[in-house]
Amino acid sequence: MLTGVLAEPDGDPVIFQIDVIDGMIAIGAVRTDYFIALSQEVVIGKRGHATIVDKHGKILAHPLENGRREMKDLSEIAPVREMMAGRKGGSVFYSPAMESDMIAGFASVAGSKWGVKVPQPLSELEARASEVSRHALGVIIAAIPHGS
Repeated sequence: MLTGVLAEPDGDPVIFQIDVIDGMIAIGAVRTDYFIALSQEVVIGKRGHATIVDKHGKILAHPLENGRREMKDLSEIAPVREMMAGRKGGSVFYSPAMESDMIAGFASVAGSKWGVKVPQPLSELEARASEVSRHALGVIIAAIPHGS
């Protein structure tokens, strides 16, 4: 069994693996450094990122260090609630940490019941869509025959 993220005596986030082996209880501590490094590999646009939460919605990995160190509870955010219920999909939500409306793809990880979401500010997508529209309009205008 995996616990949710907890604080070690020095305050660092850790997860405990607890198993019964040959009638004895075995406990191992797993630091979250690997999950942090893994999530930092995901960069989308300027502010898109990956967030990994435990089965209770607490941060295991996030680009903002204070959220990680505090093991901030994100269970009130819509995509995190969906992940905690074992669902996957997409969602638009407001992120207090990023102070922005975000769009995210998310999934629940079978077994650990952790969740992974990859949000990006909606404004970045809207800006990119406007840019593509302007280019498309320019191509259309250039393609229209001008006088004969």
